Amino acid sequence: MYNLPHGFYSLVEGDDETIAALVNRGVVLSGHRQLSGGGCTDIYLEMANLSNDGHEIPVVRNLAYLLLRHNPEIRTLVGPETLGAVIAKQAAELMCEISGRSVISVAALHKDQGGKLILASELLKIVPPIAIVDDVTTTLNTNRTVEQALGSLRGGVVAYACVVDRRPPGVETDQPTISLVRANFPYWPPGKCPKHGDQLCLATAPADP
Repeated sequence: MYNLPHGFYSLVEGDDETIAALVNRGVVLSGHRQLSGGGCTDIYLEMANLSNDGHEIPVVRNLAYLLLRHNPEIRTLVGPETLGAVIAKQAAELMCEISGRSVISVAALHKDQGGKLILASELLKIVPPIAIVDDVTTTLNTNRTVEQALGSLRGGVVAYACVVDRRPPGVETDQPTISLVRANFPYWPPGKCPKHGDQLCLATAPADP
């Protein structure tokens, strides 16, 4: 059993199966950490721990049902790089299985040799309606980057979807945001770290976006 942050269950709400998977697979971890979006937190999510050695990631089926309930006409799931793309691919396959209708997935971002994120040429292949799918949503910066990259197709985006929505107060969007879990974890934007003042947070490895 993993040691959970104090008061964890009072900070989350949503799908019980997903919450159990986050706990049992050691996704929820304590300790001050800088997030990849530049902010920092005292509770971070090691979402890679949710992966299952290439097999279906637990709870992705639940996300597929959630997307179909939101809009059964969705035809493309766009996932940012790494785990978001894996979740989008698995959710699309499950949506096909459940609904009997074609749903494709596209990996939206890749890293070049220098580690910089670049847009994928596969974005040209997508068919609306579109949902942008990720493992965790915090600042929505990645979602907006992908949506802008869609160009004339951005009007076909009907939802953002994720396993965990941990947006802090004030981070809003015109798009419906669908999640299995809503988390109210501590979050400080860049330059506002309570432990490092106006300096960039000194924690080492970035966690979720």
